[in-house]
Amino acid sequence: MMRGVSHRDKWWTAQYQNLRNGIPKQIAYFPDSDPNSEKLAQAQRKKWEEEFGTPSSSNRRKNYAGYKKGDFIVLGDTGKTEQKQQIVLVQNVHTDEIFEVPIQRFRMGRWTGKTIREGRTNNKTVGVSMSNGRWSAGITIEGRYYHLGVFESSSEGAKAYNNALHNWLTNGERPKPVDVPRATNTTGEKYIQYRPKRKGTPWLFEKITGGNRITRYFHDFHDAIQFRDKYLGGIN
Repeated sequence: MMRGVSHRDKWWTAQYQNLRNGIPKQIAYFPDSDPNSEKLAQAQRKKWEEEFGTPSSSNRRKNYAGYKKGDFIVLGDTGKTEQKQQIVLVQNVHTDEIFEVPIQRFRMGRWTGKTIREGRTNNKTVGVSMSNGRWSAGITIEGRYYHLGVFESSSEGAKAYNNALHNWLTNGERPKPVDVPRATNTTGEKYIQYRPKRKGTPWLFEKITGGNRITRYFHDFHDAIQFRDKYLGGIN
């Protein structure tokens, strides 16, 4: 049977919808008492396709941009699906915070203010995660991840994420490359790292030379720096 053409209760039905081209759902009915009703339904469907184009499966995603619920408004579709639900971007109109939300839960008022991702990672801000006492921000655009920097607070990371998202949605501008620091280096001193879970000797000097990893642990930060300077004969 031709796509978009069906038979039920003595009627042949032709249907068409193309959200990508802004064409809402079209329906035409033909009684099967007419021996040509099936062909007429097929002809109508073919006519719509010739006029508006052949719709693809991606057209099944609805555009909820502008839909409001309480203090939130839908900005647009993320292109993602989670648990068979279309995921949209929702903004708090008072705080400008942005979330990824399953649309069905949002429309039914069952969304509690957290995203599916937040529920799994226990983070409270989209695009921001904590590592070794600092906050890292990043955003994924069309399948590519962009690192936005490391920050002292969650709010600073959230601001970087919201700015990147705003620039993409309004101007199509992608984030500029940002150097990704080593996740374990939180001291700002070259080759010196801090391991808070290591009791007694949390300060670490680490350097790879000729394929060999040189490591030394210290009680005091200044001892680690002195060893580094002595070992290297100055910072290299």
